[in-house]
Amino acid sequence: MTRGGAYEHFRHGNKEEALVDCCKCFESTMKVICTKRNWPYDPNRATVSELVRILFDNGLIPPYWQTHIGGLRSILESAISTPRNRQGGHGAGAAPAPVIPDELISYVLHMTASTVLFLAESEKSLP
Repeated sequence: MTRGGAYEHFRHGNKEEALVDCCKCFESTMKVICTKRNWPYDPNRATVSELVRILFDNGLIPPYWQTHIGGLRSILESAISTPRNRQGGHGAGAAPAPVIPDELISYVLHMTASTVLFLAESEKSLP
């Protein structure tokens, strides 16, 4: 997350924008890793779930750890993108926008930062 990104949006009360920027950061990190490693994906159509699958399939996360921490895939797929989609990523139409609790934004900001750091450090350790 860059200066002026998700955290700055959150600080200024722009909660929807903070969620959207978290998802963009998470997705961009995975695309950078896939590109750097020459792991094929469609840069214009790849979804978060597909990118996570590619990272697992290519050994970014070791098989023994996938078994031990079975929930990691679910966290990577849903903790960032689901709140963004449900709370900030899509227009509300005629219905009033839901109030996004600060604790949700804070959680997603921290989860995004932790996940991005984890992925980047994991990528460095690959041969």
